[in-house]
Amino acid sequence: MKREYRPELEESADLIDAVCQLFDATRVEILVEDNSLYIQVAEDWGDATIHSLLFCLSPRTETDEAELYAEFNDQGNGMFGAQVGTIELSRDLLTVTPRAGSGLTPGRVSYSEDADPASGPTWVSGKRLGRIVARLRCDDGEISSLDQALSQVTQFGVNYRARLKTTDRLQD
Repeated sequence: MKREYRPELEESADLIDAVCQLFDATRVEILVEDNSLYIQVAEDWGDATIHSLLFCLSPRTETDEAELYAEFNDQGNGMFGAQVGTIELSRDLLTVTPRAGSGLTPGRVSYSEDADPASGPTWVSGKRLGRIVARLRCDDGEISSLDQALSQVTQFGVNYRARLKTTDRLQD
C-alpha cells in the first residue's frame, strides 16, 4: 500500500489569504555549476523527492544581470529576486516568507493523483503560499555551509537572518 501524502499546512493570523507549508528537509545540497550556485533543501520518501526548496544564484555575465531564482516543489512555482522576501535560518529551521504577490502555491513535487493518493484540508483551495518552513534534519557542518551560501541572497534585495549558536547575524 502506498503511503498517503498529506500536506502539512497551517493558517496564521499574519498571513492574509495565504497558508504556511511545513516539511522535513532530510537532504541539503549545495552545488556550484557553470558559475551558478544551487542551494536545495528537500524531503525524500525513499527514492522520491516529495518537497524541494531550490535557490539558484546566477552571476552577472556579459549579456545578463545577476539573478536569484527560488522554486518550491516544481518548475513554474517560483519567484525572482526580491520577491523571495525574507529567509531565516536557525539550527533547526529554514523559513522563507515571500513578498505578497509571489504567486507560489502549496503542494508537493510532481504530484499525480494516480501515483500518489492525497488528502488535505479543503480550506486551502485558492490560497497562495505565504510561508515555507523546512525542519532541518542535518548536521552542524551542513547548517554552516547553508548559512554561508544563503548569506549571498542579500545582493538581490532579500532579507537574510541567521540565528545560529555561533552566529546571530541580520543582513537586510
